[in-house]
Amino acid sequence: MSFTLQLTHAGSAALAAAIASGECVIFGAVALSAADPDTLSPDSVDIGTELWRDAPASVSAVTGGQVRIRAIVPASAGGWTSRALGVFAGVSGTLLAYAALPQAYKPLPAQDGAGALWTLDVLLTIGTGNAVAVAAPAVADWLSALIASGGGGGGFGIRSGETAIAPDADAVAVTFSTPFPPGGVPVIQAFVRQPSGAVLNAAAAVEDVSLAGCTVRLMSAPETPGYILTHIAVQP
Repeated sequence: MSFTLQLTHAGSAALAAAIASGECVIFGAVALSAADPDTLSPDSVDIGTELWRDAPASVSAVTGGQVRIRAIVPASAGGWTSRALGVFAGVSGTLLAYAALPQAYKPLPAQDGAGALWTLDVLLTIGTGNAVAVAAPAVADWLSALIASGGGGGGFGIRSGETAIAPDADAVAVTFSTPFPPGGVPVIQAFVRQPSGAVLNAAAAVEDVSLAGCTVRLMSAPETPGYILTHIAVQP
């Protein structure tokens, strides 16, 4: 499902500041609510009572001056009807943008006997003449749980690995250990580890995703060796 986002006044200000300064915009969370979309406006600071919230599965710049934000609502979440979506900043928690959704019921396996995984793609227009670095937090909750469970069935395929980052590199080509079979586009999380082992949050943005791999754009090039790019890819 693909939807177009409307910036709030706070979101417009945040993007304008990032474009002017060259700083990275971290999209920290996507949330769903049952709020009437007509009650939302550029002045809104929330989307009403939230039904579900998690970090984006991926955030990437696309052609036409747009940013694509992908959210995965796992089959284990549900029992409610959603009507609105909000995207929030990673540090401040500010509502950056919102979208009206077609009213839809999300089944809950324990209650309805079956579940459904939702993949939500939302597009945010920043203008063809603007350039801004965008990123998501390191690992979304749903992906962490999936990895911890070893995949947990449900039709998922997982690929993961590490790649050494050369000094002064601004991008890393990632090739999956085994290409995914024809089907859904893989959802990828990538993050950078310092030589000390510490994770640099929002240091990488995923681009050019295919069944065989992707390109990971680095927010800043490391000046010394020892930095590692870790990737985790899931095909819904």
